[in-house]
Amino acid sequence: MTRPQNQVLEFDLELTGRTHELKTWPVYYDAIAEGQKQFELRIDDRRGGFHVGDVLVLREWDPEPPHGPGSYSGRSLERVVTYVMRYEGTPAIIEPSGAILFGWAILGLALLPSS
Repeated sequence: MTRPQNQVLEFDLELTGRTHELKTWPVYYDAIAEGQKQFELRIDDRRGGFHVGDVLVLREWDPEPPHGPGSYSGRSLERVVTYVMRYEGTPAIIEPSGAILFGWAILGLALLPSS
């Protein structure tokens, strides 16, 4: 079965009740909003780490807006974490050096389940 390009999947999973607000640069924010990017590569610095069922509030952050230092645009969207891949001693190929760096996580994203 194939799915149309840019279709964001919706999973029926149990939410953890944990929410993480994250700065997201405009180019990545737009790709997520349009359904082209359904993952995040993030430093795994949250207390307890990221988990399947956590909700991400992605707030568009412009690091170099025309009128001074970085600021939020006011746009935000929510996605639920459907998968977490971390370095745990077994290399996961994502870059020429061969592995996800320790302390980073790849997060699979989907629309929040319908309520």
